Amino acid sequence: MFSNKHKEMYSQINALTREFRPRLNVTKDKNGNALTDQEKIDERWAEYCREMYDSSEIIPPQMPPNEEDDLPPLKSEVEWAIRQLPSGKSAGVDNIYAEMEKVSGDPGVELFRKLCLKIWETEQWPEEWRKSVFVTLPKKGDLQRCSNYRTIALISHASKILLKIIMKRFPEKSMRRKQDSDLTEEHEIRL
Repeated sequence: MFSNKHKEMYSQINALTREFRPRLNVTKDKNGNALTDQEKIDERWAEYCREMYDSSEIIPPQMPPNEEDDLPPLKSEVEWAIRQLPSGKSAGVDNIYAEMEKVSGDPGVELFRKLCLKIWETEQWPEEWRKSVFVTLPKKGDLQRCSNYRTIALISHASKILLKIIMKRFPEKSMRRKQDSDLTEEHEIRL
């Protein structure tokens, strides 16, 4: 604590005070049957994650086209997105930490800008960026059930750069749409 290593201190306190919970290599399937074969356990976890993250219910919002949003990512946006990456987080499949991207300087910004431009032009998300590492953290309850774990998906920090740029532009579209509808309502009231 005196050497300002607070994260390490809290980690040690948690390690000393954490209740021991043995982890069995048994997982239950949907019907409650115990699975002990590692291949079957892996298949069950893959099935559970697919069900949990199924995107068939997600309906993309319909936004009016806007020329500004069709522009490729600017250097200033890439710099902003890199600065916004959270520090102290685990790396994704590529084993590149956000801190590495932050200290890359102008050469790194230019590299990520070129990468973002290529993705923007081809409209093809890189296969490496589609992969995630799932980490499971136990919650309370029967640890043989997948639902009693909190899952964290570790994605590539490089993909987060373009995602942040897209998300930054998205609220602007929804705000413009709201302002346009407010103006339309105001115009109708005056008539």
